[in-house]
Order: sequence, then structure tokens, then C-alpha cells
Amino acid sequence: MLAGPRQMPFSVVPVLGLSFIGALGAGVVYALIARLTRQPNRIFAVLALALLVASFVTPFSIPNVPVSVILILNLMHVVVYACVMALVPRRSAKG
Repeated sequence: MLAGPRQMPFSVVPVLGLSFIGALGAGVVYALIARLTRQPNRIFAVLALALLVASFVTPFSIPNVPVSVILILNLMHVVVYACVMALVPRRSAKG
């Protein structure tokens, strides 16, 4: 699982790419929720928080990874969550 000359577990490009794809997916999910419900912001916020909590489990499935790397991966999940929550839900009286 380690790669690169300094044995870094992940490189920047795949992390940014997957984060962007996840954010786009969040936008699609929000659009669907907005079409189907009367409280899209609230429902999206609950769903996004549940997925954030669930995402904390995945770094533990990587074998032989130090706890510091797991904490950094989880911090990256929090950063993406914060960006999505700041940009995706519409600010409206609906939600």
C-alpha cells in the first residue's frame, strides 16, 4: 500500500480526484433529495453526517497502517464533509 520514494501511503492526485468525485456525488444526492422531499437540507445533513461517521471505519481496514495515518485520513474525510456541507445544500426556507 506504500508508494513513492519516501514511502508515502497515498499521493495527492488520487486523494483530490476521489474527493472531487465524492463531492459531485453528494451534489447529485442532494438534487434527488430536493426533488423528492420538502426538507432537503435537513435530510441531506443527517445523511451526510451518517456517511461521515461510517467513513471513519474504512481507514482501519488498511493493513499495517500507523494510527497517525488513520487519523490523517479521517481528518481528510472531515475536511471534505465540511466543504460539501458549505457548498451543496441550498440556503432556503425549505430546509
